[in-house]
Amino acid sequence: METTHEIVERTLSDIRSKRIAAALAYWTLKKGQRQFPTRADLIPREMKEFLQNIHLYDVLDDSAFRARLLGTAMINAVGQEMTGSIIGADTAHPVARRMFVILSQALAARKPLLIVAAQAAAKYTDGRGMETLAMPLSDGGDKITHLFCATAFIARPLPA
Repeated sequence: METTHEIVERTLSDIRSKRIAAALAYWTLKKGQRQFPTRADLIPREMKEFLQNIHLYDVLDDSAFRARLLGTAMINAVGQEMTGSIIGADTAHPVARRMFVILSQALAARKPLLIVAAQAAAKYTDGRGMETLAMPLSDGGDKITHLFCATAFIARPLPA
């Protein structure tokens, strides 16, 4: 199991997973003319194609996030339910530590961010790489209140 932060940002045009591409299309549709969609805009029955791959985080501040929701693919890959967990800079779990880096970068970027790794940090991924898309949500105004993510574990992500 990998425990480092060997991840690389890629352009959105580099998305390889159909599920991740569908998540980006959904976020874009829900955003409309606004800077960000709201959490209330997200409707699970509309996300059937990628629902198992999503994870949603509350932004507590610039240095801490709470795992609000994890799809079944995420729970299965990690091997445990992490809903409710606080993720910060001192997080010990390797998946949460990597997610802290991704979430922090996405919060700073204020736009959808594609992150890839040649090897997933989650232990039940059969050595596959990962492609994670982190997309900001706001419950009003320009303050990012949540990060809506989708992750796919794929055999050949772009090289990190």
